[in-house]
Amino acid sequence: MTINATARRLSPTLAAVCLLATSCAPVAASGSLAARVVGVYDGDSITVESSGVRLKCRLLGIDAPELTHTRLWVEMAKVSKYAPPEARRELREAQEVFRRWARIMEAHAREARRAVTEMLDGKNVRLAYDSTQPRRDRYGRLLVYVTAGRLDANAEMIRRGLAVADTRFPCDRLEEYVALQSAAQASRIGIWADADELERSIPSDIGQESVPAPHTSRTRGGGDSSRPCQTSDLAPRVGKP
Repeated sequence: MTINATARRLSPTLAAVCLLATSCAPVAASGSLAARVVGVYDGDSITVESSGVRLKCRLLGIDAPELTHTRLWVEMAKVSKYAPPEARRELREAQEVFRRWARIMEAHAREARRAVTEMLDGKNVRLAYDSTQPRRDRYGRLLVYVTAGRLDANAEMIRRGLAVADTRFPCDRLEEYVALQSAAQASRIGIWADADELERSIPSDIGQESVPAPHTSRTRGGGDSSRPCQTSDLAPRVGKP
């Protein structure tokens, strides 16, 4: 009799415990796990299915660019609201620099996600754990090396210049990944290419969206002052704030 069948004959509490054990069983079985990739979130996060259970995974030892960087825009707008004119000018200059590089990295984030999708989506893979790291991160994702056939997907992302070696945490393959990153940097590929060249390849829709204001307030006339935060919000203001 399966665990699920047994759970149906038990009390609700014991049933919940049995079902939890079912969802965890594939993870604790051995040092590696066979699975099929059923979803790709970004350049270092995927979803797999193993023994009928879906598991979110984080590719270990690498770090790919984020798909969005809106949070800093919001924080800069909040700081600018209370800053003197000179500080507002500095914040605006900083925002322009940040906006340039955010657009570049967001373009690479899309490319990284596309690469992982082509390499892994719908394919049977082997997930391997690290001897120095826990099997899950604080978000509950499995921390794994992903191999499709003979291809180490983690290493391939660094080799293509679409991710960096994540040196924040030690891992078994870190030395190899750092060497691959150095080679990608020397070849000036992916995120290591010339900045002007990177900008020329950015799709026009990246970085054009407005960022929601961090909170809603009421104007003196009673109207709603909530609106998207624009670059002009950081421009120096004349007269009373």
